[in-house]
Amino acid sequence: MIGHPITAFLRYFDSYCWVAGGAILSNLLNTPAKDIDVFFTTESDREKAVQSLLDKGGNYFKKLRLGDSVKFNGIKYDLLLMGITPQETIDSFDYTVCSIAIDSLGVMYNHPMFFEHLSARKLVYTGQEKWFAGISGETDTLIIRARRMARYLGKGFQIDDTNIRTIAEFDLMRDFQMKCDNS
Repeated sequence: MIGHPITAFLRYFDSYCWVAGGAILSNLLNTPAKDIDVFFTTESDREKAVQSLLDKGGNYFKKLRLGDSVKFNGIKYDLLLMGITPQETIDSFDYTVCSIAIDSLGVMYNHPMFFEHLSARKLVYTGQEKWFAGISGETDTLIIRARRMARYLGKGFQIDDTNIRTIAEFDLMRDFQMKCDNS
């Protein structure tokens, strides 16, 4: 059962939360996850979760844009705040194949095309950019996006020219808007 190991871990926290993205995809692909992203509905619940892992012997790893990273039992957990529901969180993700979540009740949420694109190993851009919102101007989102794409291609996914073009056009429009805002 996909949710069992994940929902078992979520019981460490005293609040409603969910795992979303790459860790679930890695589980489905039988590959190791680089980290586990856990999302919470409030900043207070997220902060309590960080403290809970630290109290149980976890080690603080680093501050993140959307939360904190804690290493616990050899696994890196990113405890984050982005959206107040699992659906809102996955609706913010950039690719359909990472748009999946399982909450602490064992309920799964996913993009309507998630399983079709997963089985075809097809990388499809959703057009959503909330995941990149709030990144400072010093950080090049184009490089972050390219590294993310490279990780998926390394896992055997393919991306077509239309999706690459859509991503490039979005970046060009974003850069143009930033230049207009700065003038």
